[in-house]
Amino acid sequence: MRFCDPAAATVVTPAARIPWREAQHLSENSQLSTLRVMVVDDDDSMRMLVGRMLQRIGIESVVEAAGGEEALALLQTAAPVDLVICDWNMPGMSGIELFTRVAAFRPDLFFLLVTGRDDDVSREAARNAGVSGYLVKPISREMLRDKITSLLAGKRAAAPLRPPA
Repeated sequence: MRFCDPAAATVVTPAARIPWREAQHLSENSQLSTLRVMVVDDDDSMRMLVGRMLQRIGIESVVEAAGGEEALALLQTAAPVDLVICDWNMPGMSGIELFTRVAAFRPDLFFLLVTGRDDDVSREAARNAGVSGYLVKPISREMLRDKITSLLAGKRAAAPLRPPA
């Protein structure tokens, strides 16, 4: 009896032959393409980097905010979003404070906190606040995709994803 290695398999479609690993993400990407995301970070380059990562995983609608006050104003008025990806440490309003204020009027909104804080106290503070997810910098496109698809599937990971050692 022979077994097939799924990693080496190819999915045949009418249009093309797609390696199995890519085909696994096709359904995820079609779900991601309709997602509306807001990236909140006071660092321009970080906002741009996360925005590019989101586009590369198939998310087409990305709104940016340079801080908590701007994000709050957008969310209260015009920005229909499904997910906020927010830096924890920002001048004026922290990511946790933004989450608390937004949760008061948008409790259904997924909120992903991104931070350099990789300690139990910070993870516990984020969990106690009720954020949907927590990622420790530096983040990769794969980490971001996996966390977002996990959130969409209704899973809230208790521990942050970390880059491979």
